[in-house]
Amino acid sequence: MILVGSGFWGPLVEWMKRCQLKDHDYIGQEDLSLFTITDDVSWVAGFIAEQYERALNELPPQAPPGEPWDSVTAEGTMAGRTPRRARASVTWAANGRSSGEKPCARAVVM
Repeated sequence: MILVGSGFWGPLVEWMKRCQLKDHDYIGQEDLSLFTITDDVSWVAGFIAEQYERALNELPPQAPPGEPWDSVTAEGTMAGRTPRRARASVTWAANGRSSGEKPCARAVVM
């Protein structure tokens, strides 16, 4: 995490070191390395650009166009096809009533 503005974030970090780390041991020393405080906005922009490029290089290669997985959506369904869903059939338990009446008792889902 990048925190921009040492004047703003500095007192919070000092409080975290004093209260959360030393006095109460709620956090560990390694937790303080989860963020960086800076006043240099151009460094932030460069860092984000570097991380973006690194993430792009770590992505697996794309399948060539026309491959079967080319048309799979994010949900795992094939593009243009309705997802298959389990369909339940409902049978009313008659409980001795005539076929025209809906029973008050229950519905059996199969």
